[in-house]
Amino acid sequence: MRTADLQTRIQAKARSRLRRKATWILHGGRKRKHEPLVEYQGRPIEFAREVLGIEFWSRQLEAIDLVNTWQETYISSGHGVGKSTWVAAFANYWFCTGIGPVLLTSSSNTQLRDMLWDQSLQTQRLDAARALPGIVKEGLMEIVVPGTKKWWLKARTTDKPERFQGRHIDYLLVIIDEAAGFPRRLWRAIKGWLSSNVGCKIVAIGNPNEDLSSEFARAFHERQGDVGTLYISCEDSPYVDKQWIADREKEWGRDSVDFLTRVLGRWPTDSTDKVLPLDRLEHAHKLWHQLPPDDGRIQKVFWDVAGRGKDHNALVGLQGQRIRVFRYWKKRDFLDSAHDVFEWMRALPKERRPRVLMLDATGMGDGAYLEMRRLWKNPAWRDVVSGTQLVGVQWSATPHSRNEFGSLVDECYGLLRRRLDPSRPLEQRLALPPQDDLPGKLTVGEMDAQLNAKRFWFDERHKFVTEGKEDLRKRRVKSPDVADAIAGLMHVPPRVEVSMLSV
Repeated sequence: MRTADLQTRIQAKARSRLRRKATWILHGGRKRKHEPLVEYQGRPIEFAREVLGIEFWSRQLEAIDLVNTWQETYISSGHGVGKSTWVAAFANYWFCTGIGPVLLTSSSNTQLRDMLWDQSLQTQRLDAARALPGIVKEGLMEIVVPGTKKWWLKARTTDKPERFQGRHIDYLLVIIDEAAGFPRRLWRAIKGWLSSNVGCKIVAIGNPNEDLSSEFARAFHERQGDVGTLYISCEDSPYVDKQWIADREKEWGRDSVDFLTRVLGRWPTDSTDKVLPLDRLEHAHKLWHQLPPDDGRIQKVFWDVAGRGKDHNALVGLQGQRIRVFRYWKKRDFLDSAHDVFEWMRALPKERRPRVLMLDATGMGDGAYLEMRRLWKNPAWRDVVSGTQLVGVQWSATPHSRNEFGSLVDECYGLLRRRLDPSRPLEQRLALPPQDDLPGKLTVGEMDAQLNAKRFWFDERHKFVTEGKEDLRKRRVKSPDVADAIAGLMHVPPRVEVSMLSV
């Protein structure tokens, strides 16, 4: 070993001994009793102020409210906004007041030890206004309380999911730092605690990146309404130098991915190769309340039939300029689903029934289409289906504009892209529904994530081509059932009683 390396290790051990001695003196020696500060339970703000000497600012207060409200809380931030200070203070509060154990983990061991453990959590304990419970084991990065096995604070990184499984721990607080890079297999193991133990919570915090398939990114795009989410910008933080922000804006440009992620703490979802960028979706949601009331008549309906695995059925319609999602359900038996759709239409007042009912007749949808056609031709139900055209759609069919689009599905998505363009005249645009107008467990975040999933390009003949489902699976993007159904509304079928469009 080189002399310099040996000297560095000796100095590090000396600092560690001095810190342990300072902690021992501050806390009155090892014979003291370790009692939780129960008077601060439910009072994290007062604990931080009176015990740790830390005053939370507005966004940190919002984060506390989210943790109190949700089982899972996700915080996306720019650099240097004070997230490590907040995370360490909340971890100290949870542990010191005796609520339960705390597990700190991260995708980076350096970040975990240097920032969270050494500079934040341990520094706060040393500077505390009173003795805090627990014996610090510096080398193991853990704090334990003698005489109990369920009251501890540990900082751990691992690539083995089994280390997060199979343990019964109630009221466990799991804090995941650098969450954007945290492995998916470890997410699944940690979330297992939420379903099998009482009072457990997850707090994930980090800087966003360009990987929108991560569990951290999904919380902000697909799981809105199911989990707590918060954005913290450097522009809002009292800890970030305003000149640094101005320099980064000049260097990177305000619209750049770097500025968006590292300063504003936002996700770079508006890619130039996305069929439906998020800014168009946001404008379409705002348009919903700007449009005048319609007559309630449904022009057309599209049913995207569930395939295998985790696919869902999606039944959407066009009512004036408003796109409505009527049903979103998981059922693999396409015969039952066909009857569900038929019963939905029969329950509608006659004046509201759609002029056209289209469905995806590809794969599993072929059987659903045949069953719907049988119902359509049943004389007993003629009064229900009269005036409504049934159309089976093959996504691979030849588009109307052959020189512009590669296939029918490309044409539908391309036309939807145009109808959601905020620069078009108001009467040519379409509106997307708000959360209150969505069925069941479908959220605006999940719907927008599906609409935003597909990429596009122009082939050698300059035709507009969209990403297929196989390509989406390779990117670990789930089937965009609602998005396909909404895009299907753009199809204009030929006028026949019962038609089957194919190549």
